[in-house]
Amino acid sequence: MAVANGYGKVVTSGSVFMYDTGDFYNSYKGQPGTNITTGVGRNYNGYNLTTYSPGVFFESNGYTEVVNIPALGPTTVQSVEINNSAPGYQCCPNLYNYTGGWMSPIWTGGQTYSYQIIYKCRSGYTHPNFMYHYEYTAGESYLTEYGVFTTDKQESLGDGWYHAWNTFTTNASAAKGYTGLWYYQYYVADKISIAAVSITPGDTIRPPQQIIPSGTTRSATQGLLPIVGNSTLNLSNISFTSNAQITFDGTDDYINSGNIQPFTLSNRTATWETVVKFGTSSGANALATKWSNSVGQIWWFGRYPSTKIHIAMMIGGGYYAYYSDGDVSSTTNYYHIVVTLNGTLLSYYINGVLDSTDTVAAGTWVSDNGQPDLIIGAQNEGTAANFNGEIPIIKFYDRVLTAAEVKQNYNKYKTRFNLP
Repeated sequence: MAVANGYGKVVTSGSVFMYDTGDFYNSYKGQPGTNITTGVGRNYNGYNLTTYSPGVFFESNGYTEVVNIPALGPTTVQSVEINNSAPGYQCCPNLYNYTGGWMSPIWTGGQTYSYQIIYKCRSGYTHPNFMYHYEYTAGESYLTEYGVFTTDKQESLGDGWYHAWNTFTTNASAAKGYTGLWYYQYYVADKISIAAVSITPGDTIRPPQQIIPSGTTRSATQGLLPIVGNSTLNLSNISFTSNAQITFDGTDDYINSGNIQPFTLSNRTATWETVVKFGTSSGANALATKWSNSVGQIWWFGRYPSTKIHIAMMIGGGYYAYYSDGDVSSTTNYYHIVVTLNGTLLSYYINGVLDSTDTVAAGTWVSDNGQPDLIIGAQNEGTAANFNGEIPIIKFYDRVLTAAEVKQNYNKYKTRFNLP
């Protein structure tokens, strides 16, 4: 799906860390997992399409081409052209297999799998057998077969391209299987193209841009990449919605961003920024923290004790806490929140507007020397103040954003998140 960002460009000067779960191309690559299909093989009634014979069963032996799929951009696809009106036409051709050969992949009995395909049929033909599979025992005894395509579980990607999805649960005795596209259209010439096929354990349906390539695994450190900064974001301790979006459960979820220092507080200039949706109307919710076992919490950015934006930090030998005037307790709306630190002046912005300010204590900032990890969504490796809700965007700057720049960033995200 395309991401509507509003208008203008986000401020980049001074940005030292940023991720954006709506940026499928640069940042959020998608939920980790394994696509057990091994690729697309073209065949016709069990015979490989290795020769070109126009007008007899097929018009082309199959080929790879690059096409522009409106929702995805330029994409490499596998295509084949058939002629079902030719004399001697044979029924029910299997045009594509998705698993490299018969009795592959290896199924787990009683396992739920998610089946997804991105395809285009020139005639507009659809049938359950576009997503078909067989199941067998370990001894290769036949168990069952059925198609899982349904017209209510597909979406148009534009220009005749569709993304279709469904789930199925294997027979308890299943150990081997076979998947493919069977074509039940008679007396027509047609072209069928496949852009992606995915079968993954579990019931998660990934957006088209985040389908895992065939035969590959997306690890916990490959799912979310910083647009700015060189940290490694680890999704091992995070939750996901049924459509593969990141969420925080408020219990034990957090993202470990590694041993990085997004800004140096010793110069007293910093900006914290986020777009956030709280899943609960009260309680401590940490958005980002730096913690050192030797000195305690270096700094804390989030909501505390229940409804206010909260910044806390170690200064000298003391721990100081500051709060906004404005309320951020809604569980229905997204908020664009920015906090800037300029010397001793702390400024809070909510949805592009200055909410309030605080005067920060003088003294020497505690330095972590780059040692403790930056934690998103919790305090101290997820042991306290676990965030509940969504943090689709979080950013840090090593300078103070002006009011105009805060407004510019707010405008960038206004349409996308339906901000007021």
